[in-house]
Amino acid sequence: MYSFKHVLGPLLCVGCSLVHACDFSVSVDPLSGAPQRVDGATLNAGGPVPPGATVCIQADVYDRDKLEFINFIGTPAQPIKIVNVGGQVLVQHARVYLDDSQFVELAGDGVAGIDYGFRIVAPAEQAFGMKQRSAAAPPLRGLRAHHIEIHYADRFGVQAVGVRGFEGSAEPEAIEDIELHHILIHRGVDAHGNALGGFREGFYIGSSFYGSAAVPLIRGVRIHHNTVQGAGWDGIQVGSASAGCEIDHNVVIDDSRYLLRDQNSGIMIAKGSACSVHHNRILGGQGPGIYHQGLGDQARNPAAPSGGLIYANLIVPSTAPLTAEPDPSNSMPDIATDDRRVGIWVAHARDGANADRPGNMYVWHNTVITDTQPGVVVATDPTRIAGYQISNNLVSGNAAAIHPSSGPAIVANRVAPTADLQFAPDTELLGAPARQHLAYRLSEQSDLARDQADPTTAARVQRDLRGKRYGADGAADIGADEYDPGQGFWDGFEGR
Repeated sequence: MYSFKHVLGPLLCVGCSLVHACDFSVSVDPLSGAPQRVDGATLNAGGPVPPGATVCIQADVYDRDKLEFINFIGTPAQPIKIVNVGGQVLVQHARVYLDDSQFVELAGDGVAGIDYGFRIVAPAEQAFGMKQRSAAAPPLRGLRAHHIEIHYADRFGVQAVGVRGFEGSAEPEAIEDIELHHILIHRGVDAHGNALGGFREGFYIGSSFYGSAAVPLIRGVRIHHNTVQGAGWDGIQVGSASAGCEIDHNVVIDDSRYLLRDQNSGIMIAKGSACSVHHNRILGGQGPGIYHQGLGDQARNPAAPSGGLIYANLIVPSTAPLTAEPDPSNSMPDIATDDRRVGIWVAHARDGANADRPGNMYVWHNTVITDTQPGVVVATDPTRIAGYQISNNLVSGNAAAIHPSSGPAIVANRVAPTADLQFAPDTELLGAPARQHLAYRLSEQSDLARDQADPTTAARVQRDLRGKRYGADGAADIGADEYDPGQGFWDGFEGR
């Protein structure tokens, strides 16, 4: 039902603009200091931009408080494309919005050799957003955004990327078919490498008020191949995503810097969401790596799945003492003084709007390295969760544990001190500025190499964190890494 485009392959001509048939061109108005609005309803000589058109944004410095794209209406077969040309579009002290639009792609890959064609620096508010602003406006449908960099040099109390529907109706229109990928969100650093800026969530998608307010559902959202470094609250938060939700191949580093209670996790699956969360790296956070709150509403959406999937993730929380940075918009925050650095925490799978429908959770093939809290915790209260399966997970570190520790659905996990596992010394260069992180790959000396994992689960997960098929050399290994003496990614698998 929900389909997403494949990520484009490598570009061949470094420094060259790709060939774009620009139907419309937008450039900086040097005479105006007002926010710049690009209105798809009037850009075509006073009329609407037609479906299938390409709108080219000329490379320049946009310092206008707001660069807003609004009222662009494409079709599923003919989406409208908004793309950078001639270089990088630099948006300073401002924000970029894509509002009241349908079937539009905001593409920052318009020039070869420039990783992020749209660069938003030091925004005073939310850096990038998609929103339905009124009940009369079209609901958000078929929107894509990619190859965008958001760089915070100051500290602000907002999320970096937000997607919100109109919430003033008794039955709000659903948000459908949203894709966000290759977005880099990070903080500035001084000459000594100390972080300068700050923000709340990296991604805030949907609403966290499912079940307690009339909020739009999300049917079809994929968040993949993004990097979020230094979030004050959650790295990625998705709420009310009742069907077709996928969060994969993201890198979340140093999340939960503000230590606000109940807002400190690498990836939060908020109430009303049924998501597949897989192939993510969550490193150095001060809260749960993945925190799951509840599933979607089958009453309003009969097609909603009854279970959530968490698999093939690498989670390594911070081992340093908990330290709360100041939250700029809250002088007296509720600081979490209790240590919540659980790798994967499934609080419940109950439907927030229908308490009689608890669901199922599946936690497979994850690697969690934790020194302060258990690696995997799943609620067993039958009023909260109908059933669960915890299998083929590798949990290591000084506090290595899985709760519950035994049961018919707890199969082929391994809990052991890190020293016993003999991981390979391989590292990965991640983040901005980039630094080396241990990859926690299995070594030939590890007794986990070619370990006997549960084959049914391995067959469902299929590929490890780098794309190698589980069981490609015989019996599948447990955890997020299938032993392999080679390097790199398998079969064109793009890890990040």
